[in-house]
Amino acid sequence: VDENKAFDMLHVIEELADEGSVVEIKKEGNSWAMVPGSKFNRRITLATEMEIVGPAAGHDRLKTSADGTGTKVFGTMNNCAGGWTPWGTILSAEENIHQYFGGDPAGTPEAANAKRMGIKGEPSYAWGKFDARFDVTKEPNEPNRFGWVVEIDPYDKTAAVKKRSALGRFAHESASFGKLAAGRPLAVYMGDDSRGEYIYKFVSTAPWDAADAQAADRVAVGDKYLDSGKLYVAQFNADGSGRWLELTIGAPAIAGYAGYAFADQADVLVN
Repeated sequence: VDENKAFDMLHVIEELADEGSVVEIKKEGNSWAMVPGSKFNRRITLATEMEIVGPAAGHDRLKTSADGTGTKVFGTMNNCAGGWTPWGTILSAEENIHQYFGGDPAGTPEAANAKRMGIKGEPSYAWGKFDARFDVTKEPNEPNRFGWVVEIDPYDKTAAVKKRSALGRFAHESASFGKLAAGRPLAVYMGDDSRGEYIYKFVSTAPWDAADAQAADRVAVGDKYLDSGKLYVAQFNADGSGRWLELTIGAPAIAGYAGYAFADQADVLVN
């Protein structure tokens, strides 16, 4: 056995098990401490099954040899800031996923997409050497299953963890809600952490109902507000003014874009 290779493999196994945690803490005097054995404590890893939901769910570009449905994915990675939803779940933002995928994307159907996301066969981590799903020459669609906003119910271990594709795929820095108003749609504001990128907002189709803040099935409330709506990108002018451009298939900003011919709404969101 090559000792260096064995060490690298063990290191990768450790990294794949170290993506995130939900932990109950309690203040005792002037200090905070973890509550051992809490029913809320759990680890979220790259082996945790999650659902891909929203307009991109089931799209061909999300299908892999491990998931022919394009609706299930194991894990989340490189999570940055997020935010609380008005109904008590957590949004966790996947950013800078390019660091984890090895292999040369140039000869794959996802070459242009990989280039935009910074995936170029120079990963910071050796995952692709030991797990084929992180080698884009073997699984070119696997990166498309990351770069989303993930919704987690911290109070219910049995609740499905969902990647909300309606909010778009990019190097998400955060996902925070605007001011709530009964009878008005919800707005989620997001930034892209990559250089030279953009600020986005998602506006729900469903108007806000304050009763949903107390709903027992919190993930179902997320289905209501976060799976249907419109995504926008901010366009700024030199004088500081600006406008929101709708990113819906057929909208002027998409239909008139000369750099790429979008096939459908899922294609817009994946890109």
